[in-house]
Amino acid sequence: MQDLNDIALFAAVVKHNGFSAAARDLNVPKSKLSKHVARLEEQLGVRLLERSTRKLRMTEVGRIFYEHAQGLLDGVAAAEAEIAAVRAEPTGVVRLACPIGFTPMLADILPAFHRRYPGVRLLITASNRRIDLIEERIDVALRARATSSTPTASSSSANSARCANASPPARRFSRASAGSRPTIFRKCRRCR
Repeated sequence: MQDLNDIALFAAVVKHNGFSAAARDLNVPKSKLSKHVARLEEQLGVRLLERSTRKLRMTEVGRIFYEHAQGLLDGVAAAEAEIAAVRAEPTGVVRLACPIGFTPMLADILPAFHRRYPGVRLLITASNRRIDLIEERIDVALRARATSSTPTASSSSANSARCANASPPARRFSRASAGSRPTIFRKCRRCR
């Protein structure tokens, strides 16, 4: 297989009708262009260009090679443009897993997320069972536990003290049935 750089430099020489013009446009020494084209001709075993001190002419096999090479280079440029577009704006499928209790929070933030990243499609698995992130191909997992025992990269996004809260009628019921305020309510500042 040929070096893509050699092919690109050969195409530049043809496009600019000479080594000097191509060297100026690419900002590389003319001798470098000449070496690359010579190496390409040697690897192919054919003469692609007829050179003289004042003229440059493509051979017939050079013309055929140039047409195919230009198609190849155009394909590479198109592929690079597509990659740049993908990198510029997030797109694709993201698989997210979370406990069922997190779904109201997700419902609140997902509309804004979809407006900001319309190319991202979320597949959400809401379950209280332990999910194997690798086996189930989960990209992001929201979990509510002290530590993770799975061998995956993780980071804490928030810390929360455990606290049980109840509506005022439930607290009145709790006081009436227990005779005094339950311990769990004494620990919570909101319930004092």
